[in-house]
Amino acid sequence: MFDQANLRRVTIAVSTIALVIALAIFADHANLQQEARARSQQTTAASSQANRTDGAVGQPDVISIVSCASAGCHGKVGRESEEAWKTSYMVWASRDPHADAYRTLWNEQSTEILRRLFLGELGRQERAFDRAAQQQLIHDRCISCHSTVARQDPLQNVLSSDGVNCQSCHGSAQHWLDAHLAKNWEESSPQQKAALGFVELKDLNRRTQTCVGCHVGNADQDMNHDLIAAGHPRLIFDFALYMERLPKHWAGRDDPQALWNVGQFETTKSAVQLLKMRAEHWVNRQPNSVWPEFAEYDCLNCHHEMASEWFQETNESGQSLGGLTWGSWYVPYHVWPSTANSAELESALNLLRSEMTRRQPQPEKIVDLCNQVEACLTPADLWATIEQMPRWDWDALTHWYFAARACIRALEDREQPQDLGELKRLLIMLGTHLNLPFNEAAVNFERKSLEELIIAIQNEIASKAAK
Repeated sequence: MFDQANLRRVTIAVSTIALVIALAIFADHANLQQEARARSQQTTAASSQANRTDGAVGQPDVISIVSCASAGCHGKVGRESEEAWKTSYMVWASRDPHADAYRTLWNEQSTEILRRLFLGELGRQERAFDRAAQQQLIHDRCISCHSTVARQDPLQNVLSSDGVNCQSCHGSAQHWLDAHLAKNWEESSPQQKAALGFVELKDLNRRTQTCVGCHVGNADQDMNHDLIAAGHPRLIFDFALYMERLPKHWAGRDDPQALWNVGQFETTKSAVQLLKMRAEHWVNRQPNSVWPEFAEYDCLNCHHEMASEWFQETNESGQSLGGLTWGSWYVPYHVWPSTANSAELESALNLLRSEMTRRQPQPEKIVDLCNQVEACLTPADLWATIEQMPRWDWDALTHWYFAARACIRALEDREQPQDLGELKRLLIMLGTHLNLPFNEAAVNFERKSLEELIIAIQNEIASKAAK
């Protein structure tokens, strides 16, 4: 047992140790910030040198995120009560899959994908697939989505290893790093932040647009059928579902209905723009362009058993043998057109679908039809979508399933809580029928039982939504 004097000595010793640790953390924080600014200046200098040779004067560049990790910034290991920005780095680094995006490129599965891609590209058979070849393929085909890429070479490898970090979404921090440390940063308008290169993601349209660059694709980030054939997972992006499953490092709660409506609009628009880009590349005879690009189509059009029930049902519904289903994920019939859309959009979509189903779709015509669809596309309608019976294919059924999940989240978000136990039970049954997660080849399609189940879910959602 301690007497009072010994207890006092122990208390003083513990307090002294705590003070020393606090001072060390403060010094570490200061050193990290100084190092980050030094690296920022080095990168800026390198950027200026690059600007003199490549003509991209004033273009901001990505910088190291080392200072973000300090406890005084975004690296605090805190409780749920902590402000989100204080723990955002730790949430990203420890739980967000984006942090591992670059490291993933070097695991066994990715190495095999890249080896197949290497062997399949003409003119490379005479070379052995080694680490240098893998690094070159990663640089050429993967790095723009699997990392936050520096525009010039200095610090390239260091920055790449960070994976998809804050600057991939919020923009290069070269000009806003110091500004966002100021007390009045939150009072700055989105326009003022944008002038420094900061991307404000509270706006759902802007957030979705940021995501779809990689998760759907664009002119600079085209994940095509070559990569899929080599083993890369097919891109089937659902913004609302991703936001539900992503570990949150931001404050506030997003409206589930708005997440789904805006997400469907922006992903569909991006998919149409990607199709137009691919058609334009073929028309303009750009190097390595392919038409039609098989990544545009439902995989099960080709990869199925010839005598399967799915194949027979699809062709009994009116699609000609040999025809390919386009837009089964990003432009499904049960979403587009909905009751909120115009007859003009319905006409343009039907023409686009019809042309893309032909064995040889005309790229010039596709460009024109994509422009028409994009011009009259409007936000989707979650509640109108769930009233529709999805078409008889895995993409449509699974897409509808995710819409039903969004309905549940929207109902849970209402002020008056409801008992959603039966609705959730029915949805679990539907997911079991579809053999989720994402094993489309093993689906046992029992049409009558599935239709009855979907109708039961529709009725349950309608009764809950009416209250």
